[in-house]
Amino acid sequence: MTECVARADVNFRVTRNLKLANSVASGKSHSPGMLPELAKSGWKSASQTARLLAVLILLFGLTQPAWAQLKWDSLVKKCEAKAGETNSIVIFSVTNISTSPIVIEAVRPSCHCTVARLPAQPWKLAPGEGGQMEVAVELTAKWGAFTKTIAVETKSETNLLMIMVNVLEPDARGKNRIVAFTDRQAVFKGDCASCHLQPAVGKMGADLYRSICTICHEAEHRAEMVPDLAHLKVPTDTKYWEQSLRIGKPGSLMPAFSKPFGGPLTSDQIQSLVVYLTERFPSRPSSALVSEPAAR
Repeated sequence: MTECVARADVNFRVTRNLKLANSVASGKSHSPGMLPELAKSGWKSASQTARLLAVLILLFGLTQPAWAQLKWDSLVKKCEAKAGETNSIVIFSVTNISTSPIVIEAVRPSCHCTVARLPAQPWKLAPGEGGQMEVAVELTAKWGAFTKTIAVETKSETNLLMIMVNVLEPDARGKNRIVAFTDRQAVFKGDCASCHLQPAVGKMGADLYRSICTICHEAEHRAEMVPDLAHLKVPTDTKYWEQSLRIGKPGSLMPAFSKPFGGPLTSDQIQSLVVYLTERFPSRPSSALVSEPAAR
């Protein structure tokens, strides 16, 4: 009876601390008075203080009790990622240290950008049996330090795991690229407009191409995901160029250039570019496309 009460109490504290840790890590502390006090002790920003609180809550409020049935290689893992990486994989190893079979019934990450992959669902572990859980953290459009939590639930206990992620901050060009992936039309807004929008005003054909196309497609340090128009891997024709210019290419950096889709160009400007691109970059036979090395 005492053990059941103790387990219920720990499970209650796990749930409570999970909510509190997620709230603190997102900057919405349940105890606002704690932030200024900790900030006075040398922490330079509220975000640093929030991360410290989240770590303290998890490390000191969610330690595994002596009667725990699952033994993890670590409850907290650090993840260092490079700028531009789209995801990070973290492996947690676990062993059933009890004398009875254990079934992991549910795994609940703190947000949709964190995905836990189990060997099976539900995941059954015999006494003494171990295994690994892979956790993928989505990093697109993220940089700096942040935390992710994963609640692992069995019938009798809830284990809370934590990943402390640090993504190196990209340079200014890298940040613009990240923004462009999340919003292709971002190149026509803010500071980017001075290079990608304003030079297009009043220009047609070749002049228009030189003004707003070469900056990406013929740049000295062209990004790898930006194609060389002279070595495309697909056949091209007027329909290809017109569609690419008008609506862009979802899943790439190519924005929609026509005004109805949020771009800066009129129908006449689009048509003038289509004529120019068709003449400058004539489509090649399919055999030539196959025999040549893949273009960037």
